[in-house]
Amino acid sequence: MPGVWQRHPRFTLLILVILATTLYLLVPLNHESTVQPLFNMIDNDLPNRMERAHYIYSKVLENRKKLIDRFGPTPKDIPV
Repeated sequence: MPGVWQRHPRFTLLILVILATTLYLLVPLNHESTVQPLFNMIDNDLPNRMERAHYIYSKVLENRKKLIDRFGPTPKDIPV
């Protein structure tokens, strides 16, 4: 029994096109990092790490406050 590839060569061509497109999209042409890091951790001693953690935490709190202001709950929605 001949295989489906021998009877219908367009399937082989379709598979090759899909495979080539997938490889083109998934394999980068240059292997350099194009994304810059958010911040460089050059100094890893404890005071600098604590300062970075405090900065990140304060940004999270600001963003959380903005979310609560935007989506709620309001003080009248909270049962006491």
